Amino acid sequence: MTEPRAGVDVGWNHNVHHHPRLCRLLAGLPAPALDVGCGDGGLVAALRASGTPAWGCDPDHAAVAAAVPGARGRLLRGSAESLPVPDSSCGGVVLVAVLHHVDAALALAEARRVVVPGGRVVVLSVARARGWRDLPTEAADVLAHQVLSRTRGRWHEPPTARAEPTRTWAEEAALLQRHLPGARTRRVRLWRSVTVWDAPA
Repeated sequence: MTEPRAGVDVGWNHNVHHHPRLCRLLAGLPAPALDVGCGDGGLVAALRASGTPAWGCDPDHAAVAAAVPGARGRLLRGSAESLPVPDSSCGGVVLVAVLHHVDAALALAEARRVVVPGGRVVVLSVARARGWRDLPTEAADVLAHQVLSRTRGRWHEPPTARAEPTRTWAEEAALLQRHLPGARTRRVRLWRSVTVWDAPA
């Protein structure tokens, strides 16, 4: 739970906490990774620091202009529903807390379009709890947040808009399975899930 970040100090938040995991999942790609909805490029910088060539894209001009060191000159303007890159040009595509901001079906179709055969799509999702079955995980997330908030230093507020998720965890998993058949999804700490889909070679 106190795993260090992947070589780049951009502060801490619930998404940044998972950067080391995402860097591992996107290591050894056959082409550069693309971070969709990259904000100020914290994950792009972390990927590059871990040895994975990476670019980012975001529709928010202010976020791209505020690129962190390690991501400057590597961020493009573009939306998740219409990525500004050619077909089969990315070894990996990662979407971090993006799907609840956009048309998820279009965004996932775009991710599949731009990833190379044998590449990988990774999605870090946010969803909402529903019913008593989610209560133990919600309680564990609250505890993790309290512990990490005391140990991980300054909070990083991304320069991007916020939106509350509308899908439940079950609905999010079903959506991902429809558009990324065979994907593997698991819940992780801090109100997130990770989905991994490997494109057919």
